[in-house]
Amino acid sequence: MNETRQKAIALCRVSSDEQLKNNSLSRQEESVRNVAEKHNLEIVKIWSGSYSSKCGKNIYRKDLLEALDFCSRNKQIKYVIVDEPDRFMRSINEAGWFIVEFQKRGVEILFSDEKYNHKDSTGKIMLSMALGAGEASNEERARKTKAGHEKAIRDGRYPFPPKLGYMRGPKPGIAVIDPVIGPLFKAQLIGIADGLVSTTVALRDYNRSIELAGIKKAPLKMDKWRAACIDPYLCGVVEMHKVVDAYNPNGLHEKLITREQHERIVEAFNNKPKNQKGPNPAGNPLYPFNQMITHVGCPCTKSKYNVLVGVTVANNRGSKYDKYRCRGCYMSIPREEVQEKVKEVVSSMELTKSGQKAIQDSLSTVFDLEEGDFESKSLQLHSQRARVKERADKLFSQYLLEQPGPMKDRIKSEYEEAMDRIKGYDRDINELGDIDALRLDDFCGFAIGFIDNLAHNVLCLPPKEMRLCKQLLFPDGFFVDDNKNVYTQNICPIYRLKPIKKGSEEPSNSLMVRMKRL
Repeated sequence: MNETRQKAIALCRVSSDEQLKNNSLSRQEESVRNVAEKHNLEIVKIWSGSYSSKCGKNIYRKDLLEALDFCSRNKQIKYVIVDEPDRFMRSINEAGWFIVEFQKRGVEILFSDEKYNHKDSTGKIMLSMALGAGEASNEERARKTKAGHEKAIRDGRYPFPPKLGYMRGPKPGIAVIDPVIGPLFKAQLIGIADGLVSTTVALRDYNRSIELAGIKKAPLKMDKWRAACIDPYLCGVVEMHKVVDAYNPNGLHEKLITREQHERIVEAFNNKPKNQKGPNPAGNPLYPFNQMITHVGCPCTKSKYNVLVGVTVANNRGSKYDKYRCRGCYMSIPREEVQEKVKEVVSSMELTKSGQKAIQDSLSTVFDLEEGDFESKSLQLHSQRARVKERADKLFSQYLLEQPGPMKDRIKSEYEEAMDRIKGYDRDINELGDIDALRLDDFCGFAIGFIDNLAHNVLCLPPKEMRLCKQLLFPDGFFVDDNKNVYTQNICPIYRLKPIKKGSEEPSNSLMVRMKRL
């Protein structure tokens, strides 16, 4: 009679290229398969690759987190097979945490050496000693690496990747000047030191010279350019204050500039403080109509230049003014004046009856879709909760019948985990009920109210929503003439111009003319 084999997964790990080249992974895979064969287990998945086991970082290890998740989703997994304790972990505390997490899922750790698999105090002590030895080995390796870096810097060598303008030389830690990039970089450094070019111009010229030289490198931005130019390594200083804390003013590498030139370069950058914040991806809320208004009288006919953009200008007395300015001819209008005129344009419009009905129909459709989605999600949550509740009831019955021992503790752990999941489903169901309580009339009332008062609300929209509103309601955008009149040529069909009262002297003109007169 064939007996069904229990399921297991396996972990194989290396942390260095040397171990990878020495076929450590293949040896570990052979070892875990032998363990599975010995214990009559079936390995359903193996995690094999390069994973660091640095103390304090294991809780983020990809292989362990994926293995835990796999065991949570596959309850038939009963063992995790590992070759040696140091292949599982090099940290006593973190190893204990993961062992408990696997046990919560009904999974035990199985090592190739049987002495680590005993559940008595002797086996636990042996496992702790092996894990401690691995942790001590990591600490010793880190101490040796740090001491090696400090000694290299004391000797005038830089044991890290070469700086800008340098490349690796024949001697370890002593970089040599790059024959192409080095002279180009040096020319800009000297120009900054002698006051011949500004830091910004030097950056532009350096990027251009690199491109002309045929070097395929991304152009430098000001932050990296600043860090590279003021680096004391360029004038012979070797230092590191991150991995190690060491300093040597007499490096063995060749200097690109003198100490005096370095000081003048630092002064040039410090006199121009770093203030590049970059564009706001969401847009500037101070200018909601940025690049939405076209200047029809601008001599520049290119669409990217005859538009109004928001700017803040200052006079000689230090006073600041917010304006919209044409990019082509620099005609400017105060920000408040532009926004009031756009508001007047929007105020002259009202929803048509057909437009209002179309919006209400659309809102009802959206509400029905959301309501149906809520019902579907609610049914799904209740169904999942019922299955977990049935499982919890069975576990509770098994727990009452089971004799004290490891199996009873495991059943208790699974029962507690099931109850936690039930509480989570209850929270989700309650939250979904709160959202579902929203009524259709409240939903539509808010939306229609916002649209009816669009003239006021349009100025409150964030730039992203403002652009979307413009595309939907004002397909052609807004226009401004030389007399600084703001108008639009086209509006969405759901709107119309408000009817003119009888007795008004306003003639019945076309839409464009009437909107332009606003």
